[in-house]
Amino acid sequence: MTKQLKGKERLANFWYYYKWWVVAGIFILLIAAITIYEAVTTVDYDLYVSCYTEKGLSEESASRLEEELKKYTSDINGDGEVLVSVSNLAAVKSETDTEYAIVQTRLSSELAAGDVEMFIMDETYLDSMRNETNSDTVEAVIDLNDVPGFKDDVGYIQDNLYLVLKALYEREEGDSAIEAQHESASQVFDAVRSLISEDVLSEKTTEALMEPLDENSSSESAEEPEATAEAATEAENVDASAVSPTAA
Repeated sequence: MTKQLKGKERLANFWYYYKWWVVAGIFILLIAAITIYEAVTTVDYDLYVSCYTEKGLSEESASRLEEELKKYTSDINGDGEVLVSVSNLAAVKSETDTEYAIVQTRLSSELAAGDVEMFIMDETYLDSMRNETNSDTVEAVIDLNDVPGFKDDVGYIQDNLYLVLKALYEREEGDSAIEAQHESASQVFDAVRSLISEDVLSEKTTEALMEPLDENSSSESAEEPEATAEAATEAENVDASAVSPTAA
């Protein structure tokens, strides 16, 4: 005859035989709850921008930058809202600084993965993108100093900031999601570039901005006015000596 269990004995018996089933069920429910929560709360941005500078941006400037770029961004995910994400990364260039090495690693990772289609950089970090290793990652560059009012609206505290459009990699062609992100970034880039006057655009081409800086060329250009002045003085002396006998 089977003994009828009651109260605590019945619960203890159930736990003894079914405890691992209960634990597995709780674990599955927990994973499902986390997945649903992340799906509901995760923000799907229409444009991702990474900002790399030595001085960094204030939170206010980063927020104002997002609002400024939203003016030119489309709702590519179709959720009825235009959202821009700006990652603000800063570290002073130093061969021995761990923080700078970490930020450089982050930049290299983003370029390799191709997750970010647009960057804002100062001269230091733009140089690292214009080197031979990363030269094929850059499609176009704008000097933001040439965009009237842009820096004032955002509230930058430093000079020599550039808007950089990442190239669409060959492996990314045919991926509709990535191509949509790149097209959105290209539209933003073109909209900002359209604010630059034609005179400035003709003087400072995108191709020139993409070229690595040559320190020798800058020093040579600095010496050129002095050499030209000396040549002009010599020419005047020659002319004067040639004319003097005739005048006499």
